[in-house]
Amino acid sequence: GVGGRLWWANDTRDIIAGVSSQIAKETKETPETFGADLKIDFFPFTFRSEFFQQISKEGHPWSFYIEPGIYTSNEEFLFYVFADYLHNPKNLTTATQTDSITKWEYGAGVNWLPTSFTRIRLGLT
Repeated sequence: GVGGRLWWANDTRDIIAGVSSQIAKETKETPETFGADLKIDFFPFTFRSEFFQQISKEGHPWSFYIEPGIYTSNEEFLFYVFADYLHNPKNLTTATQTDSITKWEYGAGVNWLPTSFTRIRLGLT
């Protein structure tokens, strides 16, 4: 498969938005996936969100999530909650039988950020 992402950020990088596209060979076809994402950081608050939809002959699965959070202890910890929605008409129960999924998932957790390149995450879904 192959993909790409085009993004924009304001001068302070408090707001970053992007669009993306991917294409990958599956067993029966080569579906395309399109997405959009948004990240907003106004310390100590942060917000992330993403949407995607796949275009294929077997159905058009799509999903999105929202994840607001708050930094504490000078950005060492990030507490977050999330909501994630998935609609997948292509889900296979067996090799020949489809079983459409429509599902919400919710969760919360904490990230420990001991360095700018390290993230240790504990979450509950």
